[in-house]
Amino acid sequence: MLLAYLSSIPCDTGGGGGLQIHRHFAERRDFAFEDCTVRRRPWIWDRWLGVHFARSAVFKRIRSSRLFPGFLLVECIGGIRREATEIERVISSRRPTAILTVGYGRECFVAEEVSRMTGIPLITIFHDWWPDLVEGATPFVRTILDRRFRRLAKHSVLILPVSDELRLELGDHPNALILPPIPTAVFPQNDFATQAPPFRPSRTTLVYAGTLAGSYGAMILKLAKHLLLTGGNGGWTLKAYGPIDLHLEQEWQKLAEAGIYGGILAQGKTLDCALQQADVLLVVMDFEPKNRRRVRTSFPCKILDYAAFAKPIVVWGPAESFAARFADRHGLGWVITEEDTASVDALFSSRWSAKAAEIYGQSMAHLYRGDFSPNHIHQMLISAIDSTIALRRA
Repeated sequence: MLLAYLSSIPCDTGGGGGLQIHRHFAERRDFAFEDCTVRRRPWIWDRWLGVHFARSAVFKRIRSSRLFPGFLLVECIGGIRREATEIERVISSRRPTAILTVGYGRECFVAEEVSRMTGIPLITIFHDWWPDLVEGATPFVRTILDRRFRRLAKHSVLILPVSDELRLELGDHPNALILPPIPTAVFPQNDFATQAPPFRPSRTTLVYAGTLAGSYGAMILKLAKHLLLTGGNGGWTLKAYGPIDLHLEQEWQKLAEAGIYGGILAQGKTLDCALQQADVLLVVMDFEPKNRRRVRTSFPCKILDYAAFAKPIVVWGPAESFAARFADRHGLGWVITEEDTASVDALFSSRWSAKAAEIYGQSMAHLYRGDFSPNHIHQMLISAIDSTIALRRA
């Protein structure tokens, strides 16, 4: 069985979505998998005009004008048919069993169009409600993207959303399987005890490993500044790892000098060691009203990545967020639903206990060994694809 991959998400370990694809299709070889995406400049205006239009002074003026929503809409869904025609010849020559895409970026719509042109069935993985992630989208633009996103799901012969909440948002579908994010596989040869820990403070250590850009980065930055302002009198300390917004590089440099920011740790033993040395692992979901649908439907992959280390978690985010409800349902740790950074101090001064941390850690370990283990989640994917293709052939 050959799967032709068409997606804006590259199959690599550079980001959460790409890491998920990499774990299923690169680390494991149950399917013949070929990335047929043509990687190009990110803005189609660059390709059409032959210049770095997005960097030009003209574009900066347009971005702040009333014309920008139209430009944004063209960027997201303009020229789909033309791009699909270019790729259709390549796909047809490969004769894949199915086309695989991730519901993110314009390439998922290209994959849908190629599927319509060739009759090759489309399988779509949904990690997030992508239209809510499009920066600068007006309500009108978002409504159009919402409609296209649901049309993508409807055309797919199999959809694989990460949560039931996301499945409901996509609409009724005859062949939908909830596919949680596949966590990291921590192998026995990762002997943490023999590795020099990157830090070993005396206070309770809260560790965050993930993107430090955008709204999540803003929350961690605010928390770090609060920690420095209070002098760590709350009895806890923070360590953060991940890619940052470059325009905030100086602020993160100050936090690195204070021992809070630890830079970017590659997937593998170095990151595993840092997580193993933590007392508590942090998950954040932003409080912005405009992002409520996304935080309600998104299953943060770091929850299951953290589960491999049998450490309790702290979820800092809205009560209706998927992460908060999942942590409560499975007894994985503490949930902080107040946006004020002082609420983190309150947790460690009044609600924290070593006994509770041990119990929550055991729940995380049980999660990782049970229905949310890497092998179990991957087997769910294999079974869903095999049965879908077998049914179509029959």
